[in-house]
Amino acid sequence: MASIAGLGFIVWGHHMFASGMNPALGMTFMVSTILIALPSAVKVFSNLFLGRRMSRNPWQGASLEWEAPSPPGHGNFDRPLTVRRGPYEYGVPQSEEDWMPQVGEVGAESSPTA
Repeated sequence: MASIAGLGFIVWGHHMFASGMNPALGMTFMVSTILIALPSAVKVFSNLFLGRRMSRNPWQGASLEWEAPSPPGHGNFDRPLTVRRGPYEYGVPQSEEDWMPQVGEVGAESSPTA
């Protein structure tokens, strides 16, 4: 990550090349851009194809949009929901968890994940 950031700082000056800097430096900027693009592409595609799958609610949000499957189907939700509390009631005194989704029951396991 640090090497990508360091090379990105070099490419940051690329706008000077377009505005009248020495044309011989064009090869330097091209090579540094390729050196950034290749590891970035490897990182993105490895995360897409080899990365772990996340649950429906990886950040433990309390609002209803975290209960929808991804991609959402017709009507957004794959099951009927019963709203039990407001979206900003993060702490429920009777719960062992420090957060509760809007559809979660106190004392029950947290919302189901896919």
